[in-house]
Amino acid sequence: MSSSGLTYSLVPLLPPLNRSSSRALSAPKSGFDAGSTNGRPTRSPAGQGAAVAVAALVATAYRVNGTLALWVSVIPLSVILSSIPVSVNGWGVREATIVALATPLGVAPADALLVSVTLGALNVLASLPGALVMLAGRAA
Repeated sequence: MSSSGLTYSLVPLLPPLNRSSSRALSAPKSGFDAGSTNGRPTRSPAGQGAAVAVAALVATAYRVNGTLALWVSVIPLSVILSSIPVSVNGWGVREATIVALATPLGVAPADALLVSVTLGALNVLASLPGALVMLAGRAA
């Protein structure tokens, strides 16, 4: 059976959407489009470019041996794979991907892990204003 046939055969098994879940699936009023995960764009060239730029800046700040071309080849795949919902906010997946892809390209595993953990920490830091807005909305 093809994957599309399997998809269509599973659709009748899905539970009907209730009112709250249909609101959760509606388009966001602001922020990134439907091609984003947890506020991080995963498919847009601008989002991938921003992720590469941040990784290159972090690597430069830590004096990690790596070129911009290295980060262009590693980070986009890492961002896409970390958006697969198998962990919380991509932790573990992002680190494993960056270490596995950057090590053969000449980056020490410890340095690749340091860059990756810093990128994860920056993601958490960038999401804190949204958490404050959510908490303020619940209090009202």
